[in-house]
Amino acid sequence: MKDQTLARIVYILYFFAFFTGLLAIIGVIIAYVKRNSPDTPLWLRTHFQFQIKTFWYGVAYLLIAILLSIILIGWLVYIWGIIWLFTRGIKGLIAINHQGMVTGKDGFWGLGEFDTVQVMRN
Repeated sequence: MKDQTLARIVYILYFFAFFTGLLAIIGVIIAYVKRNSPDTPLWLRTHFQFQIKTFWYGVAYLLIAILLSIILIGWLVYIWGIIWLFTRGIKGLIAINHQGMVTGKDGFWGLGEFDTVQVMRN
């Protein structure tokens, strides 16, 4: 299976992770396996690294939402986490279609920044 297809599958697994967290775990395992694969192009490795960060930041959002649900603002954090995850996933899928690299703003608050003009390939 092509690496681009696997990267797309990981984003899609993350979309459906709201139904079962097992899908997100499968996605992050795929990303960990492919991120340092020598046959994976550099621009695609940035996506796998981005997906790994998305998983762990998503877990942090979920835990914060659970903790804050005691004072009823956890739902706001959970809703933000959903919007955040879907935005990152959609932007990632679009960038893969244009062979764009993840270039920055991929942290806890970032929604992902991609460069589709200067494609770097191995």
